Amino acid sequence: MSLKTGIGQSKNPSAFHAGREAALLALRDLKADKPNLAFAFSSSYFSQEKILDGIKSILGETPLIGSTTSGEIITTGSEKHSLVIVVLKSDGLQFALGWGESLNKDSRGAGHKAAMIANRSFTENRITQELKRKVFMIFPDGLRGNCADVLRGIQEVLGRSFPTVGGSSGDDFLFQKTYQHCNKLVFTESVVGVLLGGELTFGIGSRHGWRPLGKPRQVTRAVANIIYEINRQPAVSVYEEYFGKDITELKTEPLASMAILYPLGMAIPGEEEYLLRNPISVTEEGALICAAEVPEGEEIRLMMGNKDSVLGAASAAAHTALKNLYGARAKIVFVFSSISRDKLLGRYKDSEINLVREVFGEAVPVVGFYTYGEQAPLTSEINIGQTYFQNASFVVLAIGE
Repeated sequence: MSLKTGIGQSKNPSAFHAGREAALLALRDLKADKPNLAFAFSSSYFSQEKILDGIKSILGETPLIGSTTSGEIITTGSEKHSLVIVVLKSDGLQFALGWGESLNKDSRGAGHKAAMIANRSFTENRITQELKRKVFMIFPDGLRGNCADVLRGIQEVLGRSFPTVGGSSGDDFLFQKTYQHCNKLVFTESVVGVLLGGELTFGIGSRHGWRPLGKPRQVTRAVANIIYEINRQPAVSVYEEYFGKDITELKTEPLASMAILYPLGMAIPGEEEYLLRNPISVTEEGALICAAEVPEGEEIRLMMGNKDSVLGAASAAAHTALKNLYGARAKIVFVFSSISRDKLLGRYKDSEINLVREVFGEAVPVVGFYTYGEQAPLTSEINIGQTYFQNASFVVLAIGE
């Protein structure tokens, strides 16, 4: 049976009714078919428990996975303060859900647990005797823990080169608290994921388009995802110097909202683009807290993007995902776009979505959200298949048959 998809959206201010409305609209496209799997991408302005109550009142026991966002993406463009539901139906789809909690205490353990639960369930419930795992789609908390360690935990279970792709949960640029969904449960400081496989084909592409700005600097003291010193000065000095503000001002306004257009970049052997890190906040001592680590001794650069470079990267990511379908016809495209890109492109941000539609065709539905970090494999021969935590990137996951 061919893959069928449905997408529904609601801006109803009542969380419960938004859940019902979006689910009903998504089901409309499936007609009489009952979905195998559902995704929920929700604004953090809603009560997440009531959102799920509304969704489940329509979808019943349909397995569901999802995340809060900093903006939702559908085929017609970007949205704010809405709920988007995606439903999939195919006899050729195999999947299993997993979750891991307490990212702030043990990020690696949380990733390991999420992958272990999903992998065990996939193995026990697979339709055929042959294990056909293809990709692990994840939604980790975007504000807590070390997402690079989350990925290490996942790779301990699924393998270092197993494709893992997704977006870190957002909270509408508030930088306070994000949520993750798995079936009827609402989590925070957690990672949820769905292991996808079966007879379908998956294509992944990822690029960002940011370029180095100014001279290289060295991380002279760092532990995990906290950078204490850069060039033997408090790490925040790199932004004090650039913005002309002192640490008091940078603490008053969340650093992430200012530094989002100027991430820190690390060169990765064999890769055309730098690996980027957005600082989330600054401590009293001037240390930078990121969503994933920047190793001590690493050479870093302040990075800068422009409209043309980031749109060119979005087009390249879409073309890479299409190429990786190896001739299969795309039936739905998931996109995870960084909040950095939202801020940089402003009123032109829908151009990214339009570029994806140009690559895959106007009839192929596009859905996703704006993230606090992205997860996707790198592309060089040195790193082929290994997933890294990224910032400022545009990640495309195409599902075809």
